[in-house]
Amino acid sequence: MDRPSTPEGRPDADVALARSLGHMRPLPRGAMHEYLVARTAFFDRAVLDALASGLTQVVIVGAGYDGRALRFSRPGVRFFELDHPVTQADKRRRLAALGDLHSPIVFAPADFTTDDVAEALETAGHDASRDSLFLCEGVLLYLEEAVIVRLLGGLRARATAGSVLALNIPVPAEHASALGLRRRVLNLVVRMAGEPPRTALTRDEALELVGRAGWVPRRVADPADLNPRAHPGHALLVEAVPAAAGT
Repeated sequence: MDRPSTPEGRPDADVALARSLGHMRPLPRGAMHEYLVARTAFFDRAVLDALASGLTQVVIVGAGYDGRALRFSRPGVRFFELDHPVTQADKRRRLAALGDLHSPIVFAPADFTTDDVAEALETAGHDASRDSLFLCEGVLLYLEEAVIVRLLGGLRARATAGSVLALNIPVPAEHASALGLRRRVLNLVVRMAGEPPRTALTRDEALELVGRAGWVPRRVADPADLNPRAHPGHALLVEAVPAAAGT
């Protein structure tokens, strides 16, 4: 993908981290590729918009081997990564092996099924009095609904009025049986990889869940809005802001 970066960013380090996971093959230009083009652009733009507004804290939820902290690094901006401690330990080793000893990443270990993410962020040094961008990409599908509400609620507890949450939510396709077949094949693949899908929500259910966790969607997009070649109707790209206290 043709992706942006900040002037101070290191996209080469992002690519090197990805290559450390194994041989990189181009993803066939099918439905999944086009969806990922749209999804990646949505989250990349969320980061760039936040940095342009002067925001200095970015929290990447379920970060895994995400390289945005490298690609979009900027002096004075802290990137917090919330993820399982085992995954984070492996990522630290890979970054060290690449010679990246001055990474802008602040690791906040947390098991979303058992840990309080608000507490994990506080322990890591996240400042709840300053605006933050929270990114939740490719995560919610693999969590139970109650865990999702607790996770998003924990992020809300660390959010100021000027904070933003960006997330993607898969929803059932309302058309095209072929797309449904692709979704079933994808679900089978991720199950075999040890990450079975755990939550299936309709559009209305997904947005209600976001609200239940203390967030108000201010923008809801379909991947096809960002990439006309992406199949419409099987995912939501959501930008939300904290609900006012007492609402």
